[in-house]
Amino acid sequence: MAKYFLYLLVFLLPTSCNSQKKPGSVKNAKEHYRKAEQLFEKRKYDEAIVEYQRTLNDDPTYSYALLAIGDCYSALNDVKNGKIFYDKYIAQYPNKTDAYFALARLLKENLKFDEAIPYYEKYIAKEKTNSELVSRAAKLILDCKFAAIAVQNPVPFNPKNVGPEINTEVPEYFPSISADAQCFIFSRLVNRQQEDIFITHIENNEWIQSKPISDLINTEYNEGALCISSNGQYIFFSSNKPDENYGSHDIYFSLLQGNTWSKPFNAGPKINSKYWDSHPSLSSDGRTLYWLSTRPGGYGAEDIWYSCLDSTDHWTEAKNIGPTINTPFKEFTPFIYTDGNLLFFSSEGHPGMGGLDIFYSRRDTNGQWGEPKNLGYPINTKDVESGFILSADGKTAFFATEEKGNKYNIDIFTFTLYNEAQPKSVAYLKGIITDSKTGKIVKATVQLIDLETTRSAGTVQNNTATGEYLICLPPNKNYALNINAPGYLFYSENFEFKSISPLEPMRKNIQLKPISGGEKVVLDNIFFEVGKAELRSESKVELQKIFTFLTENKDVRLEISGHTDNTGDKIANQKLSENRAKSVVSFLTMKGIEASRLVAKGYGDTQPIYPNTTMENKSKNRRTEMKVL
Repeated sequence: MAKYFLYLLVFLLPTSCNSQKKPGSVKNAKEHYRKAEQLFEKRKYDEAIVEYQRTLNDDPTYSYALLAIGDCYSALNDVKNGKIFYDKYIAQYPNKTDAYFALARLLKENLKFDEAIPYYEKYIAKEKTNSELVSRAAKLILDCKFAAIAVQNPVPFNPKNVGPEINTEVPEYFPSISADAQCFIFSRLVNRQQEDIFITHIENNEWIQSKPISDLINTEYNEGALCISSNGQYIFFSSNKPDENYGSHDIYFSLLQGNTWSKPFNAGPKINSKYWDSHPSLSSDGRTLYWLSTRPGGYGAEDIWYSCLDSTDHWTEAKNIGPTINTPFKEFTPFIYTDGNLLFFSSEGHPGMGGLDIFYSRRDTNGQWGEPKNLGYPINTKDVESGFILSADGKTAFFATEEKGNKYNIDIFTFTLYNEAQPKSVAYLKGIITDSKTGKIVKATVQLIDLETTRSAGTVQNNTATGEYLICLPPNKNYALNINAPGYLFYSENFEFKSISPLEPMRKNIQLKPISGGEKVVLDNIFFEVGKAELRSESKVELQKIFTFLTENKDVRLEISGHTDNTGDKIANQKLSENRAKSVVSFLTMKGIEASRLVAKGYGDTQPIYPNTTMENKSKNRRTEMKVL
């Protein structure tokens, strides 16, 4: 639309006429012009053209009526007639720049990119005062050059409306989906002016009718621009409610307590500022938050920023994601994919089709974001494309765009992302945590550790009502899985995870053992060199868990025991098992645990937990255990 030129029409009305005009013509021209403006404002462009033409009939020098007719045809997407009137204006007023920009835009929006470029270039050459539009024109030339190639090389794209369970006759946008694709949340514009958050989930392989997420979350103010955590237990969203705010919009979070969402909490001053903060996206491990902010220190109007949780689970100072991603123009709706190394976002600043285009950038092994890549045409068009998200399967995408045939409504659509842009799928581990004796649900913390780096790969809480947990698993890594709950022995396991379909998650139900005499657990993440008692570096994660357990349970005494399989000399095996147990005890006492609370024992091959008949069984029999005394 010719919105920019509508502003010009309001403020730059002609103030003089020549002596050749008919008596009363100036007054008539102004009256027709006033009527035309009102019709234009009401989007009655055909009727406005008639009034603008009458303006020119009464006063041929009424230059902005000539320009306005071009704007009307532009709004009607009539390239032929729009060009005629813009060219007429240019012929009469070659040093005025308005029509150059307007005509270039009309041609660009109708895919006539090569024709649009010269008009943008003339605008840049002639415009002396509006440096902002000169900068935009230079950027739009880059868009034209990109788009000319993109439309000749379209990417596969077959969008489908997600259906009436989610979309209605009012705008829906900003979708977010859990890693298991069972829970879907989004924003809806209600009462034509207020944003609320709605939620739905899968039953019998279909979305059920969506409903407001919670009266504790939705208020009389705007709640939207949201994301749901991978495990579906947290949501982050933006609100302009005045209480507890640091600025005009702040980011809040709420957690699922059983089947009820909690009262929202402000994300705090490390995330929020006195400026506009919105559009959060949480990494799958729950430890990095990306969002938009207008705070100082950025590269444009709205930039993407991020913050990480430190070792004490507090957010660090916000950091700008940098000029590879951010531009002097607008960035919008960041989305971090489940692997944590692929960022999707919308932008006006990178070469594209126009409006807001969807881009993606991959992070390399050094932590640097790569040059953003446009998702291509026809995913991106001259209109606004935003709110892009991608399921953990790496191919099922969602985004919001104008409903076909009704450009004043926005719906959420889904499509299969073409192969070149697809990341590797990310699977997940899920299950239920219960008490080993009573079978009751236990509230617990589930932590995944990358054994190579000893860094956390994710920490989640299970649902207090169902006991369910879900944690994402980037493939081809060795992991330590640790689960703790107050009053229970921690659960420990290690496994190598290779790619599994996200539609077929790994499932592991965990039974935690209450802390009581005689209870023991296998320390699966204690590792030794072959045939030796020296602890390997990967053992640090598990050793720290034992230390923390003893620190939190000061009355507990433990036996640390070593075990071998039946391969080799029994006496050597006995000695090896004793020395390995002593190595663990030595580590703990050196960290400050009283020696009287620990006993080291070796059992050699006398207590196998599986028959020593296969290599796999023998591997399981070679173990370290922890028993409550």
